[in-house]
Amino acid sequence: MRAYFLTLQYWLAGSEDNIVNMVRFLVDRYASGPRAVLRSARSRRRRDLPEVGVYHPRMKGRYSGRAEELPLSAGPNGRVGLLMLRSYLLAGNAAIMTA
Repeated sequence: MRAYFLTLQYWLAGSEDNIVNMVRFLVDRYASGPRAVLRSARSRRRRDLPEVGVYHPRMKGRYSGRAEELPLSAGPNGRVGLLMLRSYLLAGNAAIMTA
C-alpha cells in the first residue's frame, strides 16, 4: 500500500524529473531476476511544484511560488515574470524563447 501511495505522489506531482524518479523507485522496489542489477538506480525525493507561481528563464529552477524570487532587471521597471498554466511547465512546454 505504501508503494502505491508513493508512486501516486510522484505521478500527481508531474514533471519529467518526478516521472523519471517514479520509474526509478518502482525499478528499485520490484526489479528481480536478471533485472535486479538495475536496482542501483536510486530514486530521489519528489519535487513539489507550486500550484500557482511565476516563471522566468533566468530564475533558479525557472519557476517559483514566490514573486520575490524573480530576478531583478537591469532597467528601472523592476521585475518581470510570466504567468503560465502549471500543466505547460510540467510537460516541459516552456522552452526559452529568444527574439
